[in-house]
Amino acid sequence: MQSEAMHGSGTIESAPSRMARRLLAAACFLVGLGIPVKASAETLEAILRAEQPSALAAEARSEGDPVRGAYLFHRSSLTCAACHSVGDEVNTRGPNLAKLDKAVTDEDLVEAILDPSKTIAKGYATVVIHTVDGKIITGLPVEETAEQLVLRDAAQPDKAITIDKTDIEERHETNQSIMPAGQVNLLGHRKQFLNLVRYLIELRDGGEPRARQLHPPSLPVVAPGDHPVVQRGEVAVTPKARFPRAVAIGFADGTVLFDADRLGTAAVWFDGFVMSSAQNYFGLYWHRQGSEPDMMPLEPHSLRFQMPPSDEWQTIELPTASDPNSGSRFDGYQVGDSTVRLHYRVLVGKVRVRVVEDVRLEKRGDWQGLARAFRFDGLPAGARVAVALPPGEQFVCFDAKGEKQVASAPVQADQPVTLRVDLWKYRGGKDGPTPTELA
Repeated sequence: MQSEAMHGSGTIESAPSRMARRLLAAACFLVGLGIPVKASAETLEAILRAEQPSALAAEARSEGDPVRGAYLFHRSSLTCAACHSVGDEVNTRGPNLAKLDKAVTDEDLVEAILDPSKTIAKGYATVVIHTVDGKIITGLPVEETAEQLVLRDAAQPDKAITIDKTDIEERHETNQSIMPAGQVNLLGHRKQFLNLVRYLIELRDGGEPRARQLHPPSLPVVAPGDHPVVQRGEVAVTPKARFPRAVAIGFADGTVLFDADRLGTAAVWFDGFVMSSAQNYFGLYWHRQGSEPDMMPLEPHSLRFQMPPSDEWQTIELPTASDPNSGSRFDGYQVGDSTVRLHYRVLVGKVRVRVVEDVRLEKRGDWQGLARAFRFDGLPAGARVAVALPPGEQFVCFDAKGEKQVASAPVQADQPVTLRVDLWKYRGGKDGPTPTELA
């Protein structure tokens, strides 16, 4: 049986609906702390409040456009997506709107936007702390242990405040949502409100799969003919594959993710770049936008060295275990017309080698290609260097010998070594490429 909630003098709200509405505290337009916009006869808020929530919900379901609503939700001027998760991204400032309880009614969604402080979900109410030394601290609860309480300053989301519980004299929660009333006035007209509500209805009914379907396509960050772009920082390629010191290199035909902690290519995808998301505690991280990625093995490292007099192939010492002054480290990058040049140093045994890697991603018909050219300086005479190819059948090796690595000839004294490795993957809709396409 579907529960209903009625609000006003002498009315009753069912328990399931109360539970559902608690999940909705701070629904859309969570823009942070600010002064609520006062409703007047001319405001969109006043016009909508004069109507019954049930009527607005019914019209949103019949007339609202969820695609246009998705664009509104993700529009940067509203910052809804900066505070609410609706799919793969993670954000704890507001409830995940793609995981709402099915007991949430269409009317609940309407009221949560128009009156965000009517019901505040547990965990989203502002906490006010009075300390023993007379200070007053306010924020949203992030973490709590037996000894400490961690709050996030809602006005400065990148600021975390840790308070020892022995310093707390008084603690209480406010009855005011951090989502200010009147945020609906940021919309242009009534139809936009209906589109937004319809989008939220679709999220509740369809969950994360529907959220991914409705997510607005990313605008091309690199158009054909433009220079590549680079974004450094923490990047989540998948929910389980996050790289704290990533270098995302965006091309017109896709993205290459370089891991500065392991000095290697971690992933490749096309038709997208990266998009920012709020961290659980503060700051931003980046997440993949576009097709499913091809993950590249980072262990063992793809660079192999043969140092005389030994015939054994050695891998590098990773920067996370190396002294940056004398060992492996990432130095930086340069952006060219069609390639990005990466600079780093690797420690192999007791030998420090300078590496310059030129990276390019391109698409030709149904093929996607990753081209990498390496230059090595500092190798002793007689040394050899190799680049191992990804294992398995993800990439088919077409080098002359059919080996799973491309190796150099022995190094001459004081001479740099250059290796180039091109990896092409078939992206067509057929079972496989034709002989002509392979040629």
